[in-house]
Amino acid sequence: MNTKAAANKDYEYVVKNGTVEILAYKGTKTTVTIPSTVVIKGKSYRVTAIHNKAFANCKQLKAVLIPAAVRRIGKGAFYKCKRLRKIYVRTQLLTKASIGKGAFKKIHKKARFYVPRARKNYYRKLFRKRGATKKMKFKRL
Repeated sequence: MNTKAAANKDYEYVVKNGTVEILAYKGTKTTVTIPSTVVIKGKSYRVTAIHNKAFANCKQLKAVLIPAAVRRIGKGAFYKCKRLRKIYVRTQLLTKASIGKGAFKKIHKKARFYVPRARKNYYRKLFRKRGATKKMKFKRL
């Protein structure tokens, strides 16, 4: 099953194999909490991915919370979010292959990543390969 669905006014989703991928963010909030589940046509689906360039060029975005169910962050997902300073990553499921190139490129130069305690060192290396700079700090949740 591969159908597009706009579940609410802020996000555009696509349903793939019983899970949901966020295609685009259309809201104007400065702090965004990506939902862990969404209800589309009466059915509940888990959000497991953020599509390529889903949040790219969101000039107003200052903070984002990525839920525990997310397994993939697409290429350039947060590209050029110049005000994005706080990224809360609750998931422990990210790997080298699951984060696209430049996912965190050109965000605020003093951004802070809040990551799970057990994955801090691994995520620091991983995110730096995907656009985070050495000036960006990594803190434990």
